[in-house]
Amino acid sequence: MAVPVGFDAGDLLVRVFTWLRRNSPRKVVLCIDQFEQWLFTHASGMDGSSLADALRQCDGINLQAILMVRDDFWMGITRLMQALDLEISENHNASSVDLFTKTNARHVLTLFGQAYGQLPKLISSFSPRQNRFLDAAILVEFAEKCPN
Repeated sequence: MAVPVGFDAGDLLVRVFTWLRRNSPRKVVLCIDQFEQWLFTHASGMDGSSLADALRQCDGINLQAILMVRDDFWMGITRLMQALDLEISENHNASSVDLFTKTNARHVLTLFGQAYGQLPKLISSFSPRQNRFLDAAILVEFAEKCPN
């Protein structure tokens, strides 16, 4: 959807979330991965931000948001929740998630490769080069996360 010139995109986001909460015939769940990117750029103040205003529309019944954030941005999430006047409650509105295992990571990368037509549908048809690529991609990812 194009935003008209001079129209505030942040206001549009709040309006869309409000409409979804009030009018959607089904529950809508918004999943935002790597939310720390937003937290990093909005660390100084959450109040008055368009996204924070839009997230206020989430009622958990008609509209819900799942924000995936690295643990080293916990203070940013704490500030956001305070700006939203929400208390963090483990296993109610907050939960930790372990990193993928190497097996999970390879499975997800394989599915992406197949979805984009870069890998054959049958795993047994992968070339040695394709298998080496997947192995190398997983090792790089895990080396960055676990510097042992």
